[in-house]
Amino acid sequence: MLKNILVCQKPTLKRKWPVAYRQPSWATAAFAERPAVTTSILHIVFSPSAAGSLKKALHDARRTDGVVSNFDDIALGPINPPDQQTRLHWMEEELRCTGWEWVFAEEEAFWKTALAEDVRRIAWMSRRSAPQYCAFLEWLWRLGNMPCEVIF
Repeated sequence: MLKNILVCQKPTLKRKWPVAYRQPSWATAAFAERPAVTTSILHIVFSPSAAGSLKKALHDARRTDGVVSNFDDIALGPINPPDQQTRLHWMEEELRCTGWEWVFAEEEAFWKTALAEDVRRIAWMSRRSAPQYCAFLEWLWRLGNMPCEVIF
């Protein structure tokens, strides 16, 4: 009567992957040559509203990453060359807006922080927003060959 009982054993999963799925030997060597990972992460956003939302999300996730945002709407006015006085003069003449000096002071701090070399840079942006997209392209141009990560 006990002859018809099947004994099931948990199979071992020591499977060797086919050659096509194996990690190439050069991949581990390339990772070994990378510089040390930076300790701080800087999230770069291109609107104050996005900065507030991202800071809240990071706080809720108990993350201490830095967030920096620009305030200047680069979609308005001349940007080539990137001279603040030319843009300030244009805003006064064309838009009849005065008192934008504080914006440019904030922008100097933004650019200094956003282009720092000792952080891991993660840019958040939307191509559906002209001010964000223009600021992102300006940041990317100023960044040069430094590495970054971009989230669209």
